[in-house]
Amino acid sequence: VPAVMATRTIESPKSRLVTMLIIPFMSCSARIPVFVILISAFFPRHQGLMMFSLYVGGILVAILMSKLLNRFLGDKGDYPFVMELPPYRFPAWRTVLRHTWEKGRQYLQKMGGIILISSVCIWALCYFPRPSTEAEVVVPTAESESTENIKVATPSNHAHEVSIADAPTQPAVTQPVSYLERIGSTIAPVFQPLGFDWQMTVGILAGVGAKELVVSTLSVMYAKDAPTVEADETVVANDEAAEDEEMRLSGLLRGKATSAAALAYLVFILCYFPCIATLIAIKNESGSWKWAALAATYTTLTAYVLAWLVHTFIGPLL
Repeated sequence: VPAVMATRTIESPKSRLVTMLIIPFMSCSARIPVFVILISAFFPRHQGLMMFSLYVGGILVAILMSKLLNRFLGDKGDYPFVMELPPYRFPAWRTVLRHTWEKGRQYLQKMGGIILISSVCIWALCYFPRPSTEAEVVVPTAESESTENIKVATPSNHAHEVSIADAPTQPAVTQPVSYLERIGSTIAPVFQPLGFDWQMTVGILAGVGAKELVVSTLSVMYAKDAPTVEADETVVANDEAAEDEEMRLSGLLRGKATSAAALAYLVFILCYFPCIATLIAIKNESGSWKWAALAATYTTLTAYVLAWLVHTFIGPLL
């Protein structure tokens, strides 16, 4: 977001617009946790090389797309940037602090609201709907085990008798999948050519709001299929909990995905849909929603094509 807002210093409208549209290809700090988890899980012997390759790959894609955008955007008043440099002096600390406060407050006022709203929306999609118990079975005690009938209490506060043979052996509480899981399961076939399962698809959807949500979403999605560990079996210190969670997620990913799919997923996360805050920044700096929509569309299409190429041609070599 700060990089997009900094493009206002570029005099040429065309150069400023192209710069805004290629900034999403640069690896931001929010993508690093995703890179670290997948690289450590599938490419442990080449972690440094893989991380460096992703950074360089993003730069190369940005250069290529800048060439294409400069060709197709046409003439938008592009002209050389010429400015007479004034004599520079060391600023007073009071001036630095005042400008820092003003720019920081402006940034928070513009972006803080949309980041909060998008985060709440993603959380709601992940959290709802919550499970509801249709009927709670009153389990008979040892003294009444010989009875033929038991009572079932329903939400309407009425009790009726059912046969012990018809009564469930344990409370059947069905936890419905979240709205985000439903959406991910629906569009999962679109990502099958890339080797992504529905859990990875849900992670992609969560990353639209903020890329930081990808790792936590993957952890929740894959943990549902993992065996539960009793609380008294393992006790870890608070400072080791995060590392333990990271190792657990890496193990789950290795059991569910292939190296080809993991590499394609890395490429897709590198290039796809900018986060909501970045789109708002592009809209504010360009003055039109169409450029924000273009950034969201062409980056996602580019990510899909590159991920498919990686999965199809490079994946078999791994």
